[in-house]
Amino acid sequence: MQHDHHARLRERDAKLLDNWYIAALSKEVTGKRPFVSEIYDKRYVLFRDVDGRVSCLVDRCLHRHAQLSEGKICDGKIQCPYHGWTYDSSGLLVNVPSEG
Repeated sequence: MQHDHHARLRERDAKLLDNWYIAALSKEVTGKRPFVSEIYDKRYVLFRDVDGRVSCLVDRCLHRHAQLSEGKICDGKIQCPYHGWTYDSSGLLVNVPSEG
């Protein structure tokens, strides 16, 4: 179903989907709490790492597809609210609490 929706958007908006879009103002993205942005029906989560650089990931955890934006930022990484899976600023999974 998502594929059909994306195909309809592509048909309607053609090359517009392949352009740059503003996801947030700099002041909206902090290292304290995740910021959600939606562009063409796709949700993204933005946050700052420990060096203050902005990170943007798809707003879902790989484990159970929970929204990362509902989680928290810990040491410049984002932690899923569901089972605590933690991702670094590049989207790399760096901690799975249940694995010890």
